[in-house]
Amino acid sequence: MLAVVGGMLLLLCLGGAGIAFVYYDEATKPNRSAPSTAADGYLRALLVERDEARADTFACEETGPLADIRGFRAQVAARERELSTSIGVKLEDMQVLREDRSKATIRVSVRWTAEVDGQMQSLLDRWELSLHEQDGWRVCGATRLD
Repeated sequence: MLAVVGGMLLLLCLGGAGIAFVYYDEATKPNRSAPSTAADGYLRALLVERDEARADTFACEETGPLADIRGFRAQVAARERELSTSIGVKLEDMQVLREDRSKATIRVSVRWTAEVDGQMQSLLDRWELSLHEQDGWRVCGATRLD
């Protein structure tokens, strides 16, 4: 009798652990269901959170075409160190310019703000992102427009 009750408790615990794993996996999976959602996730991870590993979950495998925006992020980090300040990032005016079943183009403005010598300064950059449907939408290219 004790072995049967113990076996049932073990099965319940294993089942609960499996269910918890599935829920955790779904909760932490990047949302790449739409081009704008994937673009927002990529830019937030790369520019706001500065988490390249997370940004990679929204990017195509071939990241060469993303070198400009990654280099730009590195320039901003260098500028922060040079000025001994923190630069804030805000995404504005995201627009889907073109979308079909496998490709999309998005334009977004990125506003950088920082306090320099006691004054708030702001810089606005416009970027055009190309996305491809690859097991969810992924950012495959970024071109600075300004």
